[in-house]
Amino acid sequence: MEFNENQLKVINEFNRNIYLTAPAGTGKTMVLSERICKMLDKGIDPKKILCITFTNKACIELKERILDKTEGRGKDVIVKTFHSFCLSIIKEFAKKKTDFFYDFTVFDQNDTKELIKRISEPRNLDPIRLQKCINFIKEIRIEKDIFTESENKDLLRVLEIIKNSREKRIKLSDLVTYKEGYEFIKDTNLENLILSEGNVFVRVYNTLLATNRGIDFNDILSTAKIIFRNKEIVEEYRERFKYICIDEMQDTGLIEYGVIRKIFDGNNVLLCGDSFQTIYSFRGSKPLEILEDFRKFNPIEISFNENYRSTKKINNLSKTFLKNAFKDKFNEIYSNGLESFSKEDGDDIKILSFENPKEESRGIIKICKELQEKGADLKSTCILTRNNYINTDISMQIRELQEKSLNFEFSLVDDFNFFKRVEVKDVIGFFKVIINEHDTVNLERILKKLNTKVSKDTISSIMDSKTHKKLRIKINDYVSEYSEKGEYYATLIEEFKNSNIVVFDVESTGVNVTEDEIIQIAAIKLDSNGNEINKFERFIKPSKTVGSSYFVHNFSDEYLKEVGEEKEVVFKDFLDYIDGTVIVGHNVNYDISIFSSELKRAGMKKMNLKGVYDTLEIYRRFYSQLPNHKLEYLSKFVGTKTKPSHNALDDIRATGEILTKALNEKIIPFSEERKNIINKDFDKFRYFRESLKEIRKNSYELRSYEMIDYLLEKFNFFGSYSNETKEIKKENISKLREVLKIVDEKEKSPRDSIIESINLTGLSNGDLEEILVNKNGNIRIPILTIHQAKGLEFENIILSGLQEGTFPNKKGDIEEEKRLFYVGLTRGKRRIFLTYSMKNKWNKRLDRSHFIDLLSE
Repeated sequence: MEFNENQLKVINEFNRNIYLTAPAGTGKTMVLSERICKMLDKGIDPKKILCITFTNKACIELKERILDKTEGRGKDVIVKTFHSFCLSIIKEFAKKKTDFFYDFTVFDQNDTKELIKRISEPRNLDPIRLQKCINFIKEIRIEKDIFTESENKDLLRVLEIIKNSREKRIKLSDLVTYKEGYEFIKDTNLENLILSEGNVFVRVYNTLLATNRGIDFNDILSTAKIIFRNKEIVEEYRERFKYICIDEMQDTGLIEYGVIRKIFDGNNVLLCGDSFQTIYSFRGSKPLEILEDFRKFNPIEISFNENYRSTKKINNLSKTFLKNAFKDKFNEIYSNGLESFSKEDGDDIKILSFENPKEESRGIIKICKELQEKGADLKSTCILTRNNYINTDISMQIRELQEKSLNFEFSLVDDFNFFKRVEVKDVIGFFKVIINEHDTVNLERILKKLNTKVSKDTISSIMDSKTHKKLRIKINDYVSEYSEKGEYYATLIEEFKNSNIVVFDVESTGVNVTEDEIIQIAAIKLDSNGNEINKFERFIKPSKTVGSSYFVHNFSDEYLKEVGEEKEVVFKDFLDYIDGTVIVGHNVNYDISIFSSELKRAGMKKMNLKGVYDTLEIYRRFYSQLPNHKLEYLSKFVGTKTKPSHNALDDIRATGEILTKALNEKIIPFSEERKNIINKDFDKFRYFRESLKEIRKNSYELRSYEMIDYLLEKFNFFGSYSNETKEIKKENISKLREVLKIVDEKEKSPRDSIIESINLTGLSNGDLEEILVNKNGNIRIPILTIHQAKGLEFENIILSGLQEGTFPNKKGDIEEEKRLFYVGLTRGKRRIFLTYSMKNKWNKRLDRSHFIDLLSE
């Protein structure tokens, strides 16, 4: 590709910040990959380059372009979505700066809905509407940055904000309104409950989420924001990433921008966007405010004005719409015009009217038939609408009208959203159970769905039992090998009484258990009263720099060179120290994981332990109503003699004291009751418990895509499907395997490979995968909202439902409605059809959208 003048400016400018306006189809992704190639040619370390995009699809596309353009040299360039970038921050600092479990998993919308059902069903509330309200409260808390040690007080403040804000009351009213038939009904009961008890709902939900070692999308943003309050961490990130590119700025919320903005100072930043494509203001995107702030960093402002995607007629159509809809702004941004680079004039845009929605649907089928007859590519054809209500109506009408003889069909986005397919969710759900032994949501799913030899009645009786809840018995206890002595904590109690508990903690060069190294091991042994018997504390010389981990533990390379010992010597002594004991720590899974990895790398024997217990899990289970469960807070709550500090010995001594309190107050006194309850159904879980034990053991050897093969050998995932459906489901699992193999990062351990697979699917925000051809050869034509189609392009688009009140939406902001229409137009490459109905289903006359009038000169 021969780059134009403005594109070359972006490619070659590394000394000044850039604000780039890049409309759809102007070659932005190609320019970004070329720019990174130039950076590498100049000797810039690829690990210093950070690219942030809006969707997983855009991430994969940019990464592939970079790898292709740089012939593999760009493999270490960091390309992430905002959520995955924030997630990486949390992973790095989860153990020391949060009360999230180190091995947390991302709970997607379906997972969180299952948790919310546990709150909604006893009160006969709709789980989907309650889920929206809970998210709304959490979003306001993030927006207003209301985070103190008292979650309840914070949430009460949020409720007062809602009550006193007309805008937010309207938003809440919209969230509790639903469609029944053709009527919109407001759930006033839920609205009143949210205003009076919203804090309770959110706290119960957050507790369930934390107990299941889960984190939702709101937690990802809020936690990263809180971590970045630490100036030392921010400064380290500024040094880590010297070249920053943020794409799709117009879709970026102020919260996301506020996080990434903190690392701008002293770095080279490229901010890309197109304010005419801002269609997410309802999610907090405010590009004009972001641009105004970014101008404080003195950027060069560059506009791309040559379209390489669409025909001349489509480009001129969208340009005319922009001129008419945003005249002054268009002239300001595109003073040199917006021209098509295509040599093809293309087809005329067709505007078609129909008597009513049924006839409009009939017309859509006719358009597709005629396109096919002309030899057009139906695989690259799409129906676009303003909202899901229109999509559903069109889909229903088409299914009634469609002729069986056609070799194409129409599908709503959920019909082919890959990661939401039941069979895919089953496999990923099993992954979550393998990694997270405390995930009740997916364990219940697996137990009920697969042939685990446990009846649904048994599962329901445990899940619904008030006695289980009172004694804090979870269904996970029935599949844990620890419960083979009667109950989950039996070994902990026994070894505590035998003075055989070791509390330990490690410090390391980072959080990658496959590559980072331990620099300090500290441990103490406890007697049966919780008193310290003796201690173990040693420092280790790492083979790599401590880097940014210095800000966590404050041990410098120089200090470790002076006091550190050879790791093999320290590891051998520590193995002897813990031999045959029970290990306890606060958020201990990281410490166990990295020590196990280090032993394997050093070719040394494995740990010989009677068990591992986590005080974070214990306090989440037995003291769930506490404001938070960080070690610092629990130390205050218990009143420990030793206070946590940067010194590992202080931390483990405090951990020993909070362990002793929980044992004496909650665990030991009710142990026999727990044994009696668990004993009634324990044997029913034997087959699955033994299978899961073997599977978890193999998770340290098998990578994610290999684990799929292993699970399919152990369990029948397709037993409930017909033969024809079964084959389709198997094909989808094969595709999942291939996807996971492609994205697999070989430098990570097999277990981390499974965790990354969980996070990949959890962070998927509905990107459309390749439009699939059915088993019978039929082509699928997607019916999408314009929001769902963002970032996609099609040869042919049919933009439907263009009536006043529908598009533009009578409740929408007119400026955003215009931008949304423009985004719809720019999805098309060769042909555009605009359709509307003159009457609605009740024969009431409708006016044509005035947006169509804005397409004329």
